[in-house]
Amino acid sequence: MSTEREAGGREADAAELARLVEQEAALRRLAELAARGAERQEVFDAIVVEASRLLGPSLMTLVQIDPGGTATFVALRGSTTGYASGTRLAADGGGVFERVLHSGKPARVDYADLSGFRAEQAIQRGFSGAVGAPIHVNGRLWGALVASAREEPLPLSLDTRLATFAELLGPAIAGALARAELLDLLDEQAALRRVAELVARGCSQQELFQAVADEASRLVDGEGTTLLRLAPDRRGGLVLATSGAAAVPVGTELTIPDDDEGIVAAIIRNRAPARVDNYPDVQGTSYARDDWGIASAAGVPIILDDELWGLLAASTWDHPLPKGVEQRLQQFAELTGAALANSAARAEVEALATEQAALRRVAELVARAAKPEDVFAAIAREAAQLLAEPMMLVRIDDSDTLVVVASVNGPSDPGWSIAMSSDTLAAEVVRTGRAARKDEDAGEEAPRFAERPGASLSAVAAPITIGGRIWGMLAASSAEHMLPAGTEERLGQFAELIAVAIANAESRAALSASRARVLATADEVRRRIQRDVHDGAQQRLVHTVLTLKLAREALLDVGGPAAALVDESLEQAQRAVNEMSDIVRGILPAALTRGGLRAGVESLVVDLPLDIDLRVECDRLSLDLETTAYFVAAESLTNVVKHAHADRASVSIRVEGGHLGVEVADEGVGGAQRTGGTGITGLFDRIDAAGGTLTVTSPPGEGTTVCATLPLDGAVAS
Repeated sequence: MSTEREAGGREADAAELARLVEQEAALRRLAELAARGAERQEVFDAIVVEASRLLGPSLMTLVQIDPGGTATFVALRGSTTGYASGTRLAADGGGVFERVLHSGKPARVDYADLSGFRAEQAIQRGFSGAVGAPIHVNGRLWGALVASAREEPLPLSLDTRLATFAELLGPAIAGALARAELLDLLDEQAALRRVAELVARGCSQQELFQAVADEASRLVDGEGTTLLRLAPDRRGGLVLATSGAAAVPVGTELTIPDDDEGIVAAIIRNRAPARVDNYPDVQGTSYARDDWGIASAAGVPIILDDELWGLLAASTWDHPLPKGVEQRLQQFAELTGAALANSAARAEVEALATEQAALRRVAELVARAAKPEDVFAAIAREAAQLLAEPMMLVRIDDSDTLVVVASVNGPSDPGWSIAMSSDTLAAEVVRTGRAARKDEDAGEEAPRFAERPGASLSAVAAPITIGGRIWGMLAASSAEHMLPAGTEERLGQFAELIAVAIANAESRAALSASRARVLATADEVRRRIQRDVHDGAQQRLVHTVLTLKLAREALLDVGGPAAALVDESLEQAQRAVNEMSDIVRGILPAALTRGGLRAGVESLVVDLPLDIDLRVECDRLSLDLETTAYFVAAESLTNVVKHAHADRASVSIRVEGGHLGVEVADEGVGGAQRTGGTGITGLFDRIDAAGGTLTVTSPPGEGTTVCATLPLDGAVAS
C-alpha cells in the first residue's frame, strides 16, 4: 500500500513538473515575443494561443474589462461561432465577466442556470458554460482570461490552472501596454519635434497648419484629419488644413446651426473632446454625412490663452475610428497649441522639444532593458538638466514613507527614507494630485519637502501617477534662489510623461522576477524528483540486483530452468539500474545536490565521448546559482557532442570580481546560432532571469565558445 502511495506521489510530481515545464515554456515564448518589441495585439493573440495549448477548452478569450462594466474581446482562439475580436458586451446579467469584475476573483458559470438574453445567446451558439480568471495589471483589474465549453462541462481542475496562468500574465500585458503607450508617446513627441523645427525655421502660418494636420493624421494611422479655425462668434469656422482620406476640403466654411448635435457643436458647448460614430442617427449633421460621406468623427478643442481657438478632428468614410483617438488628438493638440498661436511661441515650443528629447533618451534606456535603478538615475538627471536645478526622484512605499531612488545634487542621497507629515510639500502633492511649490516667506522658516532638515529657499514637487495612484514624485529645490515661475508646470508635464517609462521599466523587472520564480520552482521540483528516484526506486533496484546475484550463486550447482530465469532477471534488473541512473542524471545529478558545482560537472563529463579539459575554481555557492551554472555546462557540452563534430572541449568555471564565469569551448565546425534550438534559447532565458549575460561565439569552421556571467549577489552557500 505504501509503495502504491509513493508511486502515486511520484506520478503526481511528474505530472506537476510537466505542467510547470509547459507553463514555463509558454511564459518564455511570451517573454521572447515581448522582448522583440511585438505589437500589443500580437502579444494578446499569443496569450490565447498559449492558454489554449496549456488548458485546451473549445474557446479561449482574452477580455479587457472597463471599470464602467464593458467587456471588450481583444483576442480569441478556438470555435468562436459569431464572436470576434473587438466585440463589446456589457458585463451584466450575472455572467462570468460581471462576476470577475465585481469580485476580482475567478468565476464559473453554467449558462443553463442563468436567464436573460446573454445566456440564451450563448446556449444558441452551442456553449454550455465558462470559467474566467482575473488579470491584474499594475495592481488593478485589467480584464480576464475566459475559457468556454461547447456541449460538455469544463473540468473542475481548470479553475485553478486558469487562475494560475492568468496571474502570471500581468507583467507581460503590462509590458505590452506600457510599450505601446511609450511608442505612441514617442510618435507624439516626434511629431511635436517636427512641428517645433518648422516654427524654429520661421515657417509660414499655412506651412505650420498643414504640418499639424499631417502629423495628426500620422498619429491616428493615416485617417483623415482636419484643422478648423472657429469664427469669433462660434457659429461657424474655416478649414485651414487637411490630411489623409475622409477630410473636409481646405477653405471650406462651415456653419453650425443652433440645433446641431455634431462634434463641432459639442466641442463649442463643452470645450472638451467629442465623438460621433453613427452619423445617420445624429440630427443636424447633414453638412458632414451628405456632403462628404463621413461615417465616424472625433475632435478635440484647441485652446490658446484660455480661449477656444479652434479644433482638430479625425474622420472616416466607412468604419469607426479606433478607440482612444480623442485622447491622442487631445494630447497632440495641447502640445501644438502654442505653435499655432504665433511665432512668439517658438521659445516655448523649443523648450517642449528639449523636454521630449530628454524623454526620448529615457525611453531608449528603457527599450535597452536597463535596470530600474539606472532608469531612475537617468530621469533625475534629465529633469535636473531641463530645469537647471537640483533634483530628486522619490518613491512612496506602502507605509507612505518617501524613499529617495535617485538624486542630482539634491538635499538627500539615494536610499534615504523620509517621513511625510501633513504640513510638507510632499503631503500637499499627494493630497491634491497636482504639482505644487513652497517658497520661503519673510519671517518664516525655509520650506520643507518632507520631514528632513533642509535649507531650500524654494521647492517644487510634481506627482508621478501610475495605474491611477501616485507612485512617487519629482522634486526640484534651490538653496540659493527662487525657482522660476512656471517651474510647476514644466516639472509636472515631464513627470506626467515620464510615468510611462517608469511603468515600463518596473514591468520588465516584474516579468524577469516572475520568470526567475518559475525557473526556481521547476528546479526545486527537479531536485525533489531526482532525490525521490535516487533514494527510493533506484536503491530498491540496486538491492534487487544484489539479491538476484545471491540467488544465481545459490543455483550454480543446480542449473536448469530456474537458473536461466534468474540470469535473465538479473540482466533486466541491471539494465533497469543503468537506465534509472541515466534518468536521474538527466533530471539533476545527485552529485550536484550533494557535492556542489564541482562534483556535479565532474559527474557530467565522466561519461562523455570527449577529451575534456575541466577547471572548476570555486567553493560551494547557492543551490540556484550552482544549478544555473550546471545547466550552462550541460547544454553546451550536449551541443558539442551532437553538433560540433569535435574531439576535444574545455570547461572553465571560476569566480572573478563578484561574478561567476562559465566558459565552454570546442574546436568543432562552429556555426551555432541562438535560434538554432530550444536548448540555447532556454539558456538565454535562464541566464536573463538570473540577472546575468550569455554570449555565443561560433564563426563557421572555427569552433564555438559559450560564455555565461552570473552575479554572485551574496550567493555563497553557508
